[in-house]
Amino acid sequence: MILLRAKSLHLLNRVGEWMQNVAQKEFAPTHPEVKAYKLNEFIDFWNNPEHFLVVAQTTVEQPVTRFVGVIGAILRPAKYNKEQLQAVEIEWYVIPEYRSNKVGDKLFQTYRQWAKLNQAQCVVTTMAEMPEINAYYKSQGFILNSSTYMEVMK
Repeated sequence: MILLRAKSLHLLNRVGEWMQNVAQKEFAPTHPEVKAYKLNEFIDFWNNPEHFLVVAQTTVEQPVTRFVGVIGAILRPAKYNKEQLQAVEIEWYVIPEYRSNKVGDKLFQTYRQWAKLNQAQCVVTTMAEMPEINAYYKSQGFILNSSTYMEVMK
């Protein structure tokens, strides 16, 4: 497995198409509020030098080279202290059959290295509905600060 920083428009397009498929197959059936990615908006958002998007890809030794995970983050000032820079993870997904292969850990450690390199004083992640992910955060020294709920307005 290799990690690729998605900077080129070609790679951003490929990752965006892959994530469109993931959203439709994995999330839309049980979460109708998940809409398909608008590919042009996905590319516009991630085509920013201050944004961080890394994809995990199988290597050529395997029968088919394909994406197996992704992590994305942005840098922003903290809400109530504009002098504190935060790295905020906003995308993190690994396909189920690769979750036991440390792909998520490699992606997450790459994100943390990027945050440190960019002088972030705080690394923020999203609260997941999966106990194993929350246990992982705790094992890495994270503390639970809050969680997010979403209402789909009709």
